[in-house]
Amino acid sequence: MKHADLRGGQTDERFSADGAMRLADARERYFAAYGFDAGGYRARHVHLRVAGMALTLPNVQARQAALPYHDVHHILTGYAPATSTTPIGDPAWHGEAELAAWEFGVQRTALGQWEVWLVNSYAVVIGLARCPGKVVRAYLRGCSSDTLYGQPIDAGRLDHQPLAQLRSQLGLDRASAPASPLRLLRLGALATLALATVGVFTLGVVLPLAAVQSLRAAFRNGVRS
Repeated sequence: MKHADLRGGQTDERFSADGAMRLADARERYFAAYGFDAGGYRARHVHLRVAGMALTLPNVQARQAALPYHDVHHILTGYAPATSTTPIGDPAWHGEAELAAWEFGVQRTALGQWEVWLVNSYAVVIGLARCPGKVVRAYLRGCSSDTLYGQPIDAGRLDHQPLAQLRSQLGLDRASAPASPLRLLRLGALATLALATVGVFTLGVVLPLAAVQSLRAAFRNGVRS
């Protein structure tokens, strides 16, 4: 069940209602609710659906390092995740767009790790096309927040901390920043750069890789027949 969050976006009550819940317990509920598991962090490949095409990408080390932070951010912000098999552009991606915009709002992480920037670029571009109001609200929320990137979260270092404490640490209990012209100009600049990133990566990597994988599949099917 979800309810409107005055600081922007939609908050999943399974994680927001009990601020005393430990992060470890919230993560278990999160995995169960969305069909995830920690083993996916180290999987060799990532399976996606882009424009109706099934696409398999290597699960690079940068993604493996970023994904635990990504999941914890979903839990703390309440923005619902999409699964790897959710078609890009599906309404289920709204929560991913909100989380990406929230991370855009945090100045020190907007242009940080390349893998985080790449994934967030796709999510924000999709969000601006499908739910622009949510993207702007989440971005402004991020402008008054911080993220966990750069902090050690491995080896269960944060597992025993209550959600309310972590949210307070990141400033998620504060009001969103006002929509000043400078902040909106910054969002526009980041969105433009994100659109360019999406275009270059799609044309240079996604489409050629999809074509190669389609040819391989057609060849295998031809051999079997």
